[in-house]
Amino acid sequence: MMKIYTRLLIVSLVVIGLSCSDDSTGPGGDSPGQLTMKVTGDIVAEKSGQVDFWGMSPSEQLHYWEIASNDLSPQTFSLAFVHMSPEPITRPGTGTYAITAGVPAKPWEDPGPVEFSATYTHIENGNFAGAVEYGTFMCNDKFPSGGSLTITSSSAEVVKGTFQFTAHHADVNPETMECELYGTIQVEGSFEAPERVPLF
Repeated sequence: MMKIYTRLLIVSLVVIGLSCSDDSTGPGGDSPGQLTMKVTGDIVAEKSGQVDFWGMSPSEQLHYWEIASNDLSPQTFSLAFVHMSPEPITRPGTGTYAITAGVPAKPWEDPGPVEFSATYTHIENGNFAGAVEYGTFMCNDKFPSGGSLTITSSSAEVVKGTFQFTAHHADVNPETMECELYGTIQVEGSFEAPERVPLF
């Protein structure tokens, strides 16, 4: 149940990122940051797009911090790194963080170290109905995925860094209730992300 809840929550965060990132300005009218990356595996492409970071606390029991990126006209991808915790989250400082499922196994006992999930959504020329999601959180116990996110500079105005990870297009087969793997990608790149003030 926890895995399904986690997947739905992270997917909703990605949608939030997409809806917010159509605005081409950050706080104070500043331009959004830039992200570049190389994708291999099921998808072979070099991508670039705008990127921002922000933290939110939708409730007292849920806090998250996110770096989100997408391109525009037409949109062909979205990428999100998300850290969730039952405890308030401060902006991560410089260092290398694991990209995994991104959710503590027993958050009610110990939030554990800062870890991120990664979600890459492939969108064919703006066709959201046919979008394919690759993540590090679904079926991770059966099909291990992940990598690392290195933050090289961290301030209230901008966060810079690099990343590399493997993500799977995997889900639970409703007939067998077993995880099935449908595809895999490898992603590596860099970003310079200014802070965005959440719209809600």
